[in-house]
Amino acid sequence: MYLGHSEELTKFNAEMKSIYHVCRFVCENIKPKIILDLGSRYGEGFDLFGNFFKGVYIFVEPNPKCFEKITDVIEKFKGLNSFEFFPGVLGEKEGTSKMKIFSSDNDQSSNLYTDRSGKYGETEEIEINVFPYEKIESESINFAKINIEGGEYDLIESGFFNKIQNFIMEVHNHEWIEGKSYKDILDRLGSDYDMMTYGNLNYKYCFIVGAKIDKDCIQR
Repeated sequence: MYLGHSEELTKFNAEMKSIYHVCRFVCENIKPKIILDLGSRYGEGFDLFGNFFKGVYIFVEPNPKCFEKITDVIEKFKGLNSFEFFPGVLGEKEGTSKMKIFSSDNDQSSNLYTDRSGKYGETEEIEINVFPYEKIESESINFAKINIEGGEYDLIESGFFNKIQNFIMEVHNHEWIEGKSYKDILDRLGSDYDMMTYGNLNYKYCFIVGAKIDKDCIQR
């Protein structure tokens, strides 16, 4: 169910300038034991919010330029948390796939799902690993941070998404993913999750915060 647009989170995100700070703000009420970081970039999510919640932190990042820094984060904090690292993307079947990345970028857009016709600079094609969803063995994922540059539309169609109890998702609108917007996410997940939006809904991306509805509790 769509609960509306949060001006509080919009303001908070603008002030802090990071999805990770909003993740920490939201997770204070969840106290997650398992965190899935889809689109981990350099692994800074653990430092900025993950290490406040002891448990398992799972990195998923396909850009080889980011691997060493994620490994450094794991080495730095080993013993404090449990870590898993998937150097690639998640998908239905194990294998490889092609992905476009910016030749010159700070890796903010490391999970480049589409070429975007070179609109944001020159791109190069790389081959990436695809790990099957079942590699994430946990039956339930308390919280997921999702920033996968348009791949969110495929992710929500997977049976795997049903494992996710709470999430913050960057959603890419028409300018980046033709014919798609945050409204498609709200429509698709509206029967299973309570959701709020934040950010600029008319911009090329905005954000959705979701919490799974406990239907058994509602029925009782």
